Amino acid sequence: MKSWLSVLVLLAGLGSSISFAQDKQQIDPFDRYLAGTKSNQPEAALVRFAGVCGVDINAIAPRYADRPGNSWMQVKDLSKGIHGLETDFFATVAVWKQSDRILVELWVMELDVASESRNFYCLDKRIITRMESVDWSLPITDQGGKENPGWGYEQLWIMTREGKYERTLHGFVDSVEKPISPPKLNMETQKRLNWTPTVWTSNDLKLPPALLR
Repeated sequence: MKSWLSVLVLLAGLGSSISFAQDKQQIDPFDRYLAGTKSNQPEAALVRFAGVCGVDINAIAPRYADRPGNSWMQVKDLSKGIHGLETDFFATVAVWKQSDRILVELWVMELDVASESRNFYCLDKRIITRMESVDWSLPITDQGGKENPGWGYEQLWIMTREGKYERTLHGFVDSVEKPISPPKLNMETQKRLNWTPTVWTSNDLKLPPALLR
């Protein structure tokens, strides 16, 4: 979702050719998500966030959409969706609506710079009340064959009564969202990690209206 990962990769490459390699001991976060969707086994992070949001994901079926380009296309099954076809830039979304509560899970992929991000949104009467984000930088291998391990950066915000985001949690995680020690990053990348959401309502998410009915 954020372009800071693009900057990270450009700085890491310093003009040299870079290839992206997935550590065999790590699990690609998006692939893990799709596998869970296919087997109807939601990830622990989703179950936890849904509980706090007040949405029973076992009682209602989600609605899905793919964004292989600039426009969303509703699909019945993400595991058979059209995301990633001939492009490194795509997004997927799942929406659960229960009365006035809405839960959104949005994935944004920038695979040319080895970037994946997942955002959870909780809405009450179409107003965002909390948001959780994890931005992953996948493992990369530089020109000399040295592999830099991947990492993720997790953040959680809640909306205050004054209508402002308050960050209540942040830290580095691995591909399965377990806490890790901070990696060595340059100052510019560290600065770009700490962003603040700029969406407040369901309209700001710019999702297909059919998903929110």
